[in-house]
Amino acid sequence: MKTMRFVIYLLAAMAGLLFFIPIQAQADSQVFPTEINITLNRATPNFPDNVSFEFNATNNSLLHFSKIELNYKLQGEVAIKSRSQNLNPDTSLISASYILDTQKEFIPPGVHIRYYWTLYTQANDRYDSPAQEFIVNDERFPFKELSSGFITIRWYEGSDAFGQAILNKVKATANKLSSQYGIKANSSINIHVYPDQRTLYTALPPNSEEFVGGQAYVKYGAISLLIPPGDDKEIGRSVPHEISHLIVYQATSNPYNGIPLWLDEGLAVYNQDEVEGFLIESFQRGVDKRTLQPLRTISGRFPNDPVLFYQSYGESVNVVKYIVEKYGEAKLGQLLVAFKNGVSYDEALVSVLGITTDELDRQWKLSLGYPVSDVVAIAATPTPTIAQPSPLPLTTVAAVVLPTSSNIGNPTVGFLPDIPKGSPTSNSSISVISANPETNNALLIVLASTGITAALITITLSVVLVIRRKQ
Repeated sequence: MKTMRFVIYLLAAMAGLLFFIPIQAQADSQVFPTEINITLNRATPNFPDNVSFEFNATNNSLLHFSKIELNYKLQGEVAIKSRSQNLNPDTSLISASYILDTQKEFIPPGVHIRYYWTLYTQANDRYDSPAQEFIVNDERFPFKELSSGFITIRWYEGSDAFGQAILNKVKATANKLSSQYGIKANSSINIHVYPDQRTLYTALPPNSEEFVGGQAYVKYGAISLLIPPGDDKEIGRSVPHEISHLIVYQATSNPYNGIPLWLDEGLAVYNQDEVEGFLIESFQRGVDKRTLQPLRTISGRFPNDPVLFYQSYGESVNVVKYIVEKYGEAKLGQLLVAFKNGVSYDEALVSVLGITTDELDRQWKLSLGYPVSDVVAIAATPTPTIAQPSPLPLTTVAAVVLPTSSNIGNPTVGFLPDIPKGSPTSNSSISVISANPETNNALLIVLASTGITAALITITLSVVLVIRRKQ
């Protein structure tokens, strides 16, 4: 018994090493000495081309600095991106600048960026400047602006009443999601509204499809929309749809897994002022022709086939409607909260509704009078892979194929006769590895400590087994 108690204490102590090392590495950084006089510390966004960072200071301390590093982090990202340049350690004048090319590393309008500078001595001691924050806004047009709490609306064509109508719809949608499902926004929401396709296109990522009618960046809490002035119907369609995506993402985001695409899109369409007639017709054709897709099939992406693509939107909103009517709004809210824990699709459904994806699929279709024999063999469809946690920043983009939009992945497609070449996926991301050598060194230390700890655990357990055999 004493031996086992000793082993438990030893394992606990070794596990603590995994946390001690990276924390100690971060603690090495110090604030700027008071003898460093900062004369310029400026970030200038020039959307959509670049962001310019400038820093000038006079060093009156006894320290000699050989390197300066710019560190910046976008709202919604975890990792800090870094860019560095060498300094002359023998001079008291410190000067640095960096131009972030946002045509290569696209940053949408409305995104908050936090940044600071780090000075390194020749002994590799670190000194950090105070952090500052700014917003990348589109300043090419004379935007008007309305704000209320965490919401900001910017538009440049249309009356003040037009902007107020958009703001009111955002607030109403947020209140609805909170009261009915118990989910709330936990960070800012910034919306840029463009009056026509041409100007919107200039605010989208390079090489975007020409039929894009808007784009939501759920990770950043930013939306770019095409809404002609006075178009109340479009306000009632696109605003609730996109706000649903943003708040659902913020309420369920975790490093392991997202929510099923059918749930995300279905809820977004369900929250619109009304469901588009052609989606209803597309769904009904699927029922009549026995072409409804298994829910497991549309959990990760919608089919590329145009007919099945729009039918999947109709299916999604119909399933959400079924859940609300059978189980209630509170249960749907609990289902969303369950996904916050990073569980699988089936684990979330079973924990809240008591049924798996396949069972929900069957029950829902039976309620339609849809022949169960026509349900495609679901077992042959692979279960979506759960993403593993990663310390790397993920740039997550949500998009809409008008009249709907997807939560994570693709551009919002305008309400045009063009058929999208692809379909939204549940997660489309770009990972950028930090150029910060300290970050890379810390990662190596963590990996090394993990390996050493694992080896010690193995040796300890082997010793225990030998002792127990001798006893």
